[in-house]
Amino acid sequence: MPYLVLALVLVLSIAFISLHNELVILRNRADEAFSQLDIYLKTRSTIARDAAEFAKPYLEGESADVLAFANPKAKNVDMNRLDKEESLRLALLKLFSAAEGCELKESAEFIALRERLESIDASLSGAVRLYDSAARAYNIRVESFPASVVASLCKFERKPVF
Repeated sequence: MPYLVLALVLVLSIAFISLHNELVILRNRADEAFSQLDIYLKTRSTIARDAAEFAKPYLEGESADVLAFANPKAKNVDMNRLDKEESLRLALLKLFSAAEGCELKESAEFIALRERLESIDASLSGAVRLYDSAARAYNIRVESFPASVVASLCKFERKPVF
């Protein structure tokens, strides 16, 4: 009888450790994918600031909108990261569409900034897909039984999805 209890404890311990390690691996993959995504977001924000500063003499209102969301020190406390990124995207669209109506659209530097933003946006969409895939795999495992028991005991929390 004591061997049976010992065997049961051993099997449960191995299962717990195995599930914990799997959750750690999935969390690390999601964190790594988010790090990549974050680099693209910061790069886009920097280029957006540069474009807004360049356009400021021509398009004061549109530049102010972009700068409000591209500034990393901006205190948009009521906005989460996803909302802030979407607002920046919309402000950039507004800036570039307004630039079509003035001499700014023919500026080589402004065109280069726009092309850099388009390039970053293409890379960004791939990074978002990679992160979302990793976050979904992690979230599914965190919510699935019996891993959900290990996740709750070890404080594994869901990852947000873009």
